[in-house]
Parts: sequence; C-alpha cells; structure tokens
Amino acid sequence: HARNLESLRLLKLLETLDLTEEQSDRFIVAFSEFRKAWREVNEQIQMEVVVLSELMEQEKPDVEKVQKKVADIELLLNKSETARNNFYEKAKGILTPLQIGKMVVFEESFEKKLLESVRGFRKHHAPFPDSADEF
Repeated sequence: HARNLESLRLLKLLETLDLTEEQSDRFIVAFSEFRKAWREVNEQIQMEVVVLSELMEQEKPDVEKVQKKVADIELLLNKSETARNNFYEKAKGILTPLQIGKMVVFEESFEKKLLESVRGFRKHHAPFPDSADEF
C-alpha cells in the first residue's frame, strides 16, 4: 500500500507541476531520493515513539530513559526536516518559482485530502454506522 501511495503522490505532483521533459527526469530522481530518506527516518521515529510509549506506561517511568528517548526522537525529527530542506534546495535548481509554489501547496494539501477521502470512504463503507466516527 505504501508503494502505491508513493506512486499516487508522485503522479499527482507531476500532474500539478506540468514539467518539461528535462525537468521531469531530474525532479523524479530528487523527489524519489527525498521520499525514500523521509520514509526511513519516519519509520525510525515511529519505532522510537513506540518505545517511549512503553516507557511512559510503566508505573514509575525512568526519567533518564524518557529524556534520552525524547532526545533521540528530536534528533530524528531534525533529520527529517534537514532532508526536506535539502530536497527543496535541489528542487529550486530544477523548478521555476511558480512550480515551487505549486509543489509547496500540493505537499501541504495532499495528506489532508487523502485523510479526508479515507474518512469519507470509511464512513460510507463502515460495517456499523458510527464506527468510522471514532477516528
């Protein structure tokens, strides 16, 4: 599912940007590298949050372990942001300023639209009428 979602994201972004052939090749490489790095860091963040959550559920959480885990997560969040910033710098060398603007809007709205469509699908296809409203 994740691969299909990535393909959909790229396809919709390419439609939005209306790239030249030269731009397209360079952009696809840069975007794919960014998304791969971002996914890897995001998976690490999710694993660390699970560990932190388990620590927090203990009757008396070890403060030092919690602080260390939070610091680890902060480092990973910074790594994710650095990957995004590096991608945007590369993109500025490939895209026009208007295409950059379209990309920023697309990136900020894609996840929201996806979540809305999933919620809409669940609401209309839920086995029990109100089960989708819990999320």
